[in-house]
Amino acid sequence: MKTVLIEQITQEINALASALSCQGLWTQATPSAQQLASREPFCIDTMTFEQWLQWVFIPQLSDLLKQPSFNGLPNHSDIHPIADYLLAAYPQDTQAITATIKKIDELLNQFTPTAETNA
Repeated sequence: MKTVLIEQITQEINALASALSCQGLWTQATPSAQQLASREPFCIDTMTFEQWLQWVFIPQLSDLLKQPSFNGLPNHSDIHPIADYLLAAYPQDTQAITATIKKIDELLNQFTPTAETNA
């Protein structure tokens, strides 16, 4: 079961990156080390939400999924409500972004350390 969940989460991460790009919310400008070092949730004091998704959430989750034991994966994920709230103010159509984040939450919430490693 773990293998299937990992594959599904990876697919959704790729879909999130694509959705951000399609809406012009994917940037080439790398945040500074100071911006990335923020201790605030979602780096809200140093980045926009889409920057946090691109430069923190996607890379860190991708890295965790590559770990053999999946150590560090969250026991619970509930990013969708804040994504829905923050992205609602954007002029772009962010529905695909929020739907993908909701799917990632759902998949992460199914993941348990004791889940079988076979499909």
